[in-house]
Amino acid sequence: EKMRVIPNGYDLSQWHPQPERAAALREQLGIAPETPMLLTVGRWNPLKDHPNLLSALGRLKRAGTVWHAVLVGDGIDDDNAELMRLITQEGLHDRITLLGRRDDVPVIMAAADIHVLSSKAEGFPNVVCEAMVSRALCVVTDVGDAARIVAEEGIVVPPRNAQALAAGIEKALQLIAEPALAAQLDRAAQRVAQRYSLSTMVESYEKLWHDMLNQTHDATRSVTASGQGPLLLYVVNNPAFFVSHRLPLAIAAKKAGFTVQVATMDGSAVARIRELGFIHHRLPLSRSGKNPLAELRSIWAIYRLFKRVQPQVVHAVTIKPVLYGGIAARLARVPGFLAAVSGLGYIFTNERGGLMRWLALRLYGLALKHPRSRVIFQNSNDRDVLLNAGAVRSEQAVLIRGSGVDLDTFNYVPEPDGPPVALMVSRLLLDKGIHEFITAAQKSQAAGEAVVWQIAGSPDKGNPASVTAEQMTQWHQSGVIQWLGEQTNIAELYHKSHIAVLPSYREGLPKSLIEAAACGRAVVTTDVPGCRDAIEANVTGLLVPAQDADALYEAILTLAKNKAMRQQFGRAGRDLAERAFDINTVIDTHLRLYGYLAKNN
Repeated sequence: EKMRVIPNGYDLSQWHPQPERAAALREQLGIAPETPMLLTVGRWNPLKDHPNLLSALGRLKRAGTVWHAVLVGDGIDDDNAELMRLITQEGLHDRITLLGRRDDVPVIMAAADIHVLSSKAEGFPNVVCEAMVSRALCVVTDVGDAARIVAEEGIVVPPRNAQALAAGIEKALQLIAEPALAAQLDRAAQRVAQRYSLSTMVESYEKLWHDMLNQTHDATRSVTASGQGPLLLYVVNNPAFFVSHRLPLAIAAKKAGFTVQVATMDGSAVARIRELGFIHHRLPLSRSGKNPLAELRSIWAIYRLFKRVQPQVVHAVTIKPVLYGGIAARLARVPGFLAAVSGLGYIFTNERGGLMRWLALRLYGLALKHPRSRVIFQNSNDRDVLLNAGAVRSEQAVLIRGSGVDLDTFNYVPEPDGPPVALMVSRLLLDKGIHEFITAAQKSQAAGEAVVWQIAGSPDKGNPASVTAEQMTQWHQSGVIQWLGEQTNIAELYHKSHIAVLPSYREGLPKSLIEAAACGRAVVTTDVPGCRDAIEANVTGLLVPAQDADALYEAILTLAKNKAMRQQFGRAGRDLAERAFDINTVIDTHLRLYGYLAKNN
């Protein structure tokens, strides 16, 4: 019970199939497309046991098998006299290419059909993970964790046994001609992504820390048992956002024994909040912040609400509630304050946002100095920005990846037949990448590509960055896109699509992408904070630069034309959603925070 094994995590983003570059490399090396390419990556070292490898290759040549081997690593070149002697001894000069140390190993790995690990000793051989993710069939000696890594998806032979290694490679040569190999290589890649990625390691440590916290602070259970539910007040700008992103959490908190109330601006979703039995408080919040007097009135209104209802814990969500609610909570001496930073906003990526960024950091520093508080971040970049600016203390910061997804509602469904559908689910804001999506769709239309481009979402009235309904209608009527408007059954939309797209400039952690992953859809999104945290690059989706419509078009077209890659990404996305984004895990973590903040108040 006191010991837990957490494997190291690795950055797998650069290890993936690269058909065009791999084909060019094979041509450069003089290896015909039909000739199986064997690869060994490892420096010249006694523990790597190159003599064992060369002896096995000599046996295979004498047996008449067809292949060409490529060896990569420090000391693997013509200047290595001992290596050249062994190659001559086995008669392998015409069957081996020595590349020495290389910086393009991911491309070389992508070109290989089989990767061979011939070592007599290893710890955790990273190269095996890299080969599996690159879709090379692995033959490994049973040393270190090699056998555990490949499991049933590779071939394991005893070390220091050239005959056994030759037999293992021969078996691999037979397997690569089998139609079932593609599915086996997909399983191998998914196995590595699930067990040995950086995100898996981080999640394992987070679970360990949460379990340790539970052993000493089971405050939520004591709150429920006491029958005296502390008042938990949610402060959220938009009532529709509360319903879509925080309602399951509020329901769970109520079941856990908290008295739950909600404060938002006015809106049609308020009726839904009240229907579910929550007391609702209307706040005079605006969508913009151009009127200083109006903003001061908002802070004053929140302060008066806190003084009147006396919450024991305030959970503030989105920018204004966090900033204004944090200041008001300090002034009103609210016992516990939980801030959810769901994204720092575009001013933190816009080079011209220097003054606004400076002002925002000062406000965050003022709002988050509550003595008994925690600050939830959805991605590590946002957390590090505020930590480095001194706006938040390290002990306050909690990383929770998104709002979670209901894995039953957003269930895995195989993609439908028909032309590929690229679907963007988002508010219609410029900084969500609407123009980039439209430009890519226009390019697709001009090229005559058989791709359907859809957008689900509505204009955000009152937001200066919103696209107008008239503009959306114009694009729809021109046939560039299909504008679906505001939709409620998002799972059904993903089930009818093939590719999920979000070209946003910056996010906290976009709910639309984790919902798409849960439905088993490949993703194309931007390489910016939040978006990159919602996927595993080249495993569940593709990353492109922000504000680059050409790159967006090329990535979507790549998936549209590659059904196997698309479906493989989709299956891996579902696995990621189950591991990292289950709403039940998100709820449990929040309840522990509520319990901690409510304890002893």
